[in-house]
Amino acid sequence: MVFAERECVAMTSVPGDGASPLMKAVPLEPPAGRGKRVRFVGACTIAQAEEIRDTLLEALASCPGEGLVIACDEASEVDLTFIQILIAARRSGETQGKSVTLAAPAQGALAQALVSAGLAHPGGVALGWVNPFWAGE
Repeated sequence: MVFAERECVAMTSVPGDGASPLMKAVPLEPPAGRGKRVRFVGACTIAQAEEIRDTLLEALASCPGEGLVIACDEASEVDLTFIQILIAARRSGETQGKSVTLAAPAQGALAQALVSAGLAHPGGVALGWVNPFWAGE
């Protein structure tokens, strides 16, 4: 996994494949005034939960007062665990007086997981979100 200003690779073993990176967070340049930015790439599921949590906690602890911006557009697989970690990160940020937002409205695997979890309109994410956080607000 790569994130913020330093690099560390999280390897998760896949049967018959040896060790292969399934999820990583890569650095992004934050928009002016929006704080630190983290992008998740690949699988973001219960198998990567500890790495995801640690990445977000460290990024939140080291982000400036503007907060943390999370990009999930390159997540290839998302489950409810990832959604719960994102919600927990947002709440942690609120208690620290920092904003935690998505870089863009949820799309792809994250949007599909939100619909499956009942957090987005079942007719499609274009019809609305249950919580504006998922729209990047």
